[in-house]
Amino acid sequence: MEVPQSTYYSALEDFNRLQRRAAMERLWNGLTGKSNELLSYDDVSRQLKIKGRSSSGIQNVPLDAIVGSVGRYNDFTRNFLPKHGGNQVRWARVRASAEEMVGWPPIEVYKVGDAYFVLDGNHRVSVARGLGAKSIQAEVTEIRTRVPLAPTDTPDDIIAKAEYAQFLEETRLDDLIPAADLQLTAAGGYPQLLEHIAVHRYYMGLEQEREIPFSEAVIHWYETVYLPILELIRGSGLLRMFPERTEADLYLWIAQNQAALADALGLEITSENVVMGLAAQDTEASKPGGWLAGQVGTRREDTRIDVLVPLSGEEISWNAFEQALVIAEREPVRLHGLHVVARPEQMTAPESKLLKQEFDQRCRAAAIDGKLVVASGEVTKEVRRRARWTDLIVANLAHPAGSGPLEKLRPGFRSLLRQAAGPALVTPSHTSNLARPLLAFNGSPASVRALYLLTYLAGRWQLPITVVTVSEPNRVHREVQRLPKDYFHAHGIARDNVTFVVENGPVGPAILRTVEIYECDLIVMGSFSRRGISDVVSESALDDILRNSWWPILVCR
Repeated sequence: MEVPQSTYYSALEDFNRLQRRAAMERLWNGLTGKSNELLSYDDVSRQLKIKGRSSSGIQNVPLDAIVGSVGRYNDFTRNFLPKHGGNQVRWARVRASAEEMVGWPPIEVYKVGDAYFVLDGNHRVSVARGLGAKSIQAEVTEIRTRVPLAPTDTPDDIIAKAEYAQFLEETRLDDLIPAADLQLTAAGGYPQLLEHIAVHRYYMGLEQEREIPFSEAVIHWYETVYLPILELIRGSGLLRMFPERTEADLYLWIAQNQAALADALGLEITSENVVMGLAAQDTEASKPGGWLAGQVGTRREDTRIDVLVPLSGEEISWNAFEQALVIAEREPVRLHGLHVVARPEQMTAPESKLLKQEFDQRCRAAAIDGKLVVASGEVTKEVRRRARWTDLIVANLAHPAGSGPLEKLRPGFRSLLRQAAGPALVTPSHTSNLARPLLAFNGSPASVRALYLLTYLAGRWQLPITVVTVSEPNRVHREVQRLPKDYFHAHGIARDNVTFVVENGPVGPAILRTVEIYECDLIVMGSFSRRGISDVVSESALDDILRNSWWPILVCR
């Protein structure tokens, strides 16, 4: 059907307007470093490795999902704006026919994942987008590739997916384990994954004394190396911190940094340590019970607890070591001893060597896995650096901070307890069997965390519990105790295994009085608040207990 010349000339004006817009987009994208190029089907299909094709018939295809062309990807921008004047006549005729309501035949497209490439009908797509249409009829041929494509994928995304497709081509992981998803967001990681598999295959061969088929090594690596770390990542909620990264990204980061952290800190750091150390920075993990939720969510029954034990070299500091041995009688434990000296040259001094020898000897006598690291620097800082990658600090309190503001401002136990990522077991002058814990509960977020941790330990160790709440003016203590009662009941702690006590008077002395009356040998409570200068000037119950308790204190931040 012929179209009026006026309609045709109007279509030419539209073409020129869109071509100028395309030129402006190219200029802007050049300044911002973004690409507005239409994707080449041949390049994408080759990179993503075609596995098969099938016809899907005529469908309405979203125009925004059409991202490339089979042969004319140089003629249009990513938004299908015309780039060259050579398309002017044909484009204007297609536009004019649309104006005169002349029917269009369906275009032909290849579908790759959720993205489409035009085989026939590039000008119709350009005109339809220029008219503001949302979809267009198309004859669809679905192309199955090893890695799916998304309409929003950039050239950089496609490079990463091309590497993934090559990885799958070599490992056949998508055939061996169809549910596996190891997509990385950045290029360059897949050669490292292949190296992980190759190393795993090598050690499998040594252990089993036979040649391991590559496909068998792929499956075994995925199930015994990759999946356990993936479970740690999921259980810790770590993906909340990195919403733009994939699980495979985090796996690779953990694998790359585990050895580096071990070298830098002198610790035997596991994948669990790295995951929980990262999760400790998460604001969600800092909510009541966040630390414990991460531990329960990621920790297997046979997993060892990593205990950090700072040692000063004085005889009294060995109390912390002996207290850690009590935990080791109930849980698989790995001890990380830490001795901090003022100057680097002291790290190799005879006193440091003798301390290390004694630590090793005591570990052998107790049949426990342990290693002592000697570091130089400020004690509290070095303890904090390593505490982030372990589960529990067990430290002797030989010289508790005084009650004056200047004493509180000095580096020491106070700052350590306020800033440690996890709990700390503070040992005074002697050790405890940790058989009768007392929970000091006032409803604060820190005391709620203490409640969660004690519930976990008491459930595993079958311990009786005493809960003390100190009555304060204008506060209903029965309401405060309702949460522990409900939480114990929900987690299988028998009612007759818990004693609830209400005390009056100053909080610190009231807690210590309850410990004596009910013959408790462990105090579990929250740490200092983060109230700033008021926390320094005022006295807290924890200050009082740290100075006067005969028994260990398990402090939860």
